[in-house]
Amino acid sequence: MKLEREALLRDPKPDLRPDDVREIRYKLGQSQSEFASMIGVSVPTLQSWEEGKAEARADDVLTVLDVRGIAVPEAARARILAEKDMKQLKRWLQKAAVASSIADVIDETK
Repeated sequence: MKLEREALLRDPKPDLRPDDVREIRYKLGQSQSEFASMIGVSVPTLQSWEEGKAEARADDVLTVLDVRGIAVPEAARARILAEKDMKQLKRWLQKAAVASSIADVIDETK
């Protein structure tokens, strides 16, 4: 448990399933507000992780790019799928709707 907490403190956007995030929070005996504060994210962001919304939104970004015929290199695909910030995913989805290339959607240097 200590290792999980330390990992979350170092990287508050780990590659965890929604049930994993919820389980860690339950094991620590913390409310969503307490846990979100501990790992440095907002309560709505934590709620979206626990509900699996970020994964669905990342898939939406990739689907729009695919339908529009925009090639997505593996590094960009991995970055999109790893993103847990719902605001960032929403920005990428909006950009994907009008983009002509992946560079118009995300800055791959980040």
